[in-house]
Amino acid sequence: MALLQVHDLHTAYGRTRVHRGIGISIEAGEIVAILGPNGAGKSTLLSAVAGLIHPTAGRIEYQGQNISDWTADRAAKAGISLVPEGRRIFAGMTVRDNLELGAYVQSDRALIEQDIERVLDYFPILRERLNSQGSDLSGGQQQMLAIARGLMARPTLILLDEPSLGLSPVLVRDLQAIILGLRDQFGASVLLVEQNASLALGVATRGYLMQTGTIAAEGLLEEMRETGVMRELYLGVSSAR
Repeated sequence: MALLQVHDLHTAYGRTRVHRGIGISIEAGEIVAILGPNGAGKSTLLSAVAGLIHPTAGRIEYQGQNISDWTADRAAKAGISLVPEGRRIFAGMTVRDNLELGAYVQSDRALIEQDIERVLDYFPILRERLNSQGSDLSGGQQQMLAIARGLMARPTLILLDEPSLGLSPVLVRDLQAIILGLRDQFGASVLLVEQNASLALGVATRGYLMQTGTIAAEGLLEEMRETGVMRELYLGVSSAR
């Protein structure tokens, strides 16, 4: 049984349709990438899985349960953690306060402190900046804080929305190791939305290419790159010869 399965998903904002029959799956322990140009519906897909919006048709299953009508709070308590695009940390609060807010699904103070230590061990720079306000962190440090905050809920599935956005090439390489560690050190599966194909290829073996609310291609990322499907989707250049 897959950890997450999305069946024939349709979504809309008012009268504006976003998805038209999306289907994806992710197994436990897997990192899966969702690639595609701006406006393809990638972020909205994560929002639907996280319970921020509800589908107009289709079904979302998590650990065998239909979660299509779950609230974001219920999804988070079940182990689905969204790290949104643009980080969205609380800039006027300290690093520690941001981490504690990420643990809102927990009530055991000892466990919260244990989890804070765990994520600070993983992100040593955040330990050094523990009492700094979020606004005083660099872009890379803010992204680390956003991911660390997501880990505080002890997720089984982490949804990463454009984590490389605005980061330098050096920091993107660091981010690759961080994403792999979410699976290897924290035991979380990762559904990654990303426009940076190089980053996706560095962490995921399987993925989906989205275009205007539909799945344009799916399979092994390396195979899709070799056949030119990625180039065709992003640049509008035909791979035919």
